[in-house]
Amino acid sequence: MEQVGLIFAIVTGFIGTLLGFLNTIHAISRDRVKVRVKPGMVVDHYGFRGFSIVVVNLSRFPISIREIGFLLRKPRGNKLLLVKTMAQYKFPCSMEPRTSFGAEIIIQEEDKKFIPSIKGVYVETECGSRFSGSGKDPILKEFIQQSSPSEELES
Repeated sequence: MEQVGLIFAIVTGFIGTLLGFLNTIHAISRDRVKVRVKPGMVVDHYGFRGFSIVVVNLSRFPISIREIGFLLRKPRGNKLLLVKTMAQYKFPCSMEPRTSFGAEIIIQEEDKKFIPSIKGVYVETECGSRFSGSGKDPILKEFIQQSSPSEELES
């Protein structure tokens, strides 16, 4: 009879320890900044209009976006700043939990030469965290192909 009580105590203690550990992992994960960033297309009732960068706040709390743009492979360091201000967004802009927005891509003429070296999209928060999207996205590849200067496409 004593062995049954001992086994029950050991199993109960193990389950309690396991649940405490899982709860700690969940609490740490819940309090982290989580953002998804990916390229998208801008479509209105007239059809295809252009490309955008879509930012989704997956966190359980509001975040502030400092900047969004492209990550580069080489010439200009590591990033090409896309937007500082837009008509509907002033950066830094605040995003409520579980919300998203898309920023239409507007590349300045002097920055078009960097388009072939784009490797992905990124978003940087006011707290300094940087999140990036994959460079293998078909929408990003299509953007690079359509937006590259014609002289670089021929060579």
